[in-house]
Amino acid sequence: MFRPCIRGFSTRAPLIKFRQGRAPEEHHAPPQPAPQGRANPRAATSAAIIEDWQLPAKYRRRPISEEECQAINLGGAI
Repeated sequence: MFRPCIRGFSTRAPLIKFRQGRAPEEHHAPPQPAPQGRANPRAATSAAIIEDWQLPAKYRRRPISEEECQAINLGGAI
C-alpha cells in the first residue's frame, strides 16, 4: 500500500542552513554606559505589589485540609 516517491526525495532541499565549522569570533567594543539624564519615575513604580491577603477571593489559594497537610508531611504518598 505504501509507494515511496523517489522523485520527491531527490528534489528536496533542507530548510536548515548549517555553518561549516565555527563562526569567526567578532570583537565588539565594550558596552557604553547609559546616559545620566532624567529617569522616568513612573516606569519604576508602574506596577503595584499586591500581598496574598489583598487578593480577591476568586484568586486566593484554597485552604489546605488536614489530610493534605499530613500527605505533604509524609512525602506525598498516602
